[in-house]
Amino acid sequence: MTDEDRQKIKSIAGRLRDAGFRVSTRAVYDELGRKGSYNAMAAVVAEWRAEVDYQPEVETHDLPSGLKVRLLDIGAEILAHVRAEQSAARDAERVNADTRRRAYEAETAEAGAMVGQLLERVQDLQAEVAYLRALTGLEGTTGGEASAVETVITRPGPSGEADALWTRIGTEVRELLGRRGPMWEPEILDALPVEIRRRSVQVGLPLFAGWLGFHLRRMANAGEGIRIDDGRFVASEPQDATEEPPTSKAEATRFWRLVMREVIGIVRRTGRPMAAAEILGELAPNTIETARRFEVMKPGMLAEKMRVRAERKDDPYFVELEDGRFDLSDLMKAVAA
Repeated sequence: MTDEDRQKIKSIAGRLRDAGFRVSTRAVYDELGRKGSYNAMAAVVAEWRAEVDYQPEVETHDLPSGLKVRLLDIGAEILAHVRAEQSAARDAERVNADTRRRAYEAETAEAGAMVGQLLERVQDLQAEVAYLRALTGLEGTTGGEASAVETVITRPGPSGEADALWTRIGTEVRELLGRRGPMWEPEILDALPVEIRRRSVQVGLPLFAGWLGFHLRRMANAGEGIRIDDGRFVASEPQDATEEPPTSKAEATRFWRLVMREVIGIVRRTGRPMAAAEILGELAPNTIETARRFEVMKPGMLAEKMRVRAERKDDPYFVELEDGRFDLSDLMKAVAA
């Protein structure tokens, strides 16, 4: 319906009122010649009544004027009641819409948290794969690079070099977080200088997101100028060095998982069963140093942890031989093949 048609309908309604006729929807439709949509016309008439606050005269010729006024009052009360019910219905719709919106926001937040947990799990798995590949040179390196990585891992640098490297990495990360704000492990790794990543290979500790994330979480737990906020790392004020925060069980689990992956790489690289004491001598210096936060790395303790993973039913890592040495399980050998 055009604006011209709407104005025509309102004009007819106004003329009927001025002529003393009751402005009913039927009367306006008759004046239009019963043409067009009745429902559309009725909506315009209702709009006109609301605009002019139309109060129809009661068509009773025999009633006293006092009773007519009373009837008009009753009609006004009914109209007010209807309008109140309409307003309440609209309010209820708005409340329901707000409730649905809040429920949707809560579900969205819960889904976001679940996605965050899944991403963290994926990152852990990616870290394990990357560490194993870095140790064995199976993928991601070719030719001279593979030989270089294998040489570095076979003959790791002194522990002092590793400590100096992690000290520098901590300084770089704190400055980086101070400039950019919260960041994930892969973002931090990509933003570190290339020279640091090269140096990490030279000291036998090739950097990847999972290994970097582990050490950053250790720094966060130790209050070394980094904290974790909603899964990301954020710069913070360093804590008192005398305060030694407790090590979480999840952190220990992640660390020993990395150690077992390193052990797998050592046994695979050697190509023969090995005793725990032999394996201990091949572990990277930084691994030995980090292990002190949990327990002192000794041959018996390492053998016990390997034995636990040898007794798994579904995915054993090792097989313990009668002479106390450990070999890779068929599953691990199949992965190497």
